[in-house]
Amino acid sequence: MEEREYEPGFEPSKTWTVIKTVFKALFIGLIIFIYAFFMLRFCTSEPDTKIIWTQKTLDAKEQYGDEFKIYTQKQHIFIDEYKKITTSENDLTFKRYGYNISIFDVMYIPKAQQLLVTVRYNKSIMDDLKEEYGITGDIEGEPFLYTLNFEDGTRISTYNYTASETNRYYFRYLVFDGVDLEKYELVDFNEENSAVVGEDGKIIAHETTADGGNILYESDENGMEKVYINDYVYLDTYFIDDVDFKERPISCLIVFERDIEMKEVDYEKCDKNEGTLIPSPAFFTE
Repeated sequence: MEEREYEPGFEPSKTWTVIKTVFKALFIGLIIFIYAFFMLRFCTSEPDTKIIWTQKTLDAKEQYGDEFKIYTQKQHIFIDEYKKITTSENDLTFKRYGYNISIFDVMYIPKAQQLLVTVRYNKSIMDDLKEEYGITGDIEGEPFLYTLNFEDGTRISTYNYTASETNRYYFRYLVFDGVDLEKYELVDFNEENSAVVGEDGKIIAHETTADGGNILYESDENGMEKVYINDYVYLDTYFIDDVDFKERPISCLIVFERDIEMKEVDYEKCDKNEGTLIPSPAFFTE
């Protein structure tokens, strides 16, 4: 093909103009994408999964070998202001007075009887605390106390934790000891005390749920049914200067629900939390 020599007054074709415009737009878009990506990483709201290995955890791992397991459960339930359980796939938060506290990476270690919970809250929560409690200066020290509240009425209010922060959020990585989610009592169910029995005398349900669902308990080697003590465990959050277990907490989140599947964690692939362990803050309550 014969090349066209440049002639004075020759204008590029419209096609070439469009191509240049498209490439310019793509280049600008790429710059914006890269900037947004790094800003998102800088202000990330969800922490990387890390496991705190205390001496108790390490001892259990050495003692039990292949029987040592770590399990996790994806929380997707929060409690609304009337203490009703509400399902929401993406909302992990419970709010009171504008507070917004979330949880991630709930992990249960049966052989060590430990429960690990990662807590996240926005830095602006400090302004909310000052407004509610009439605080004029800075809030010194750790602002919150976290407690595990079990369905059977027991509570664990001591723990160890590590701390970190990003541009917008504070994170607390909690380790609770003495957590046994497998406690149960043995009950001898029969045709008379079971909730649903078929015409043939076969037990269909040992008990029923509030919405009419059937519950069949696992039996032990002697034919007795294992009725677990705690089907729910909650993480209650209190302002450290206003701890009263008879009153509602700032935040109440479900950290364990028996009906949700527990999945085994490949802990060898998880990073180790290298933060310094800090004991839970001292508090006073009535």
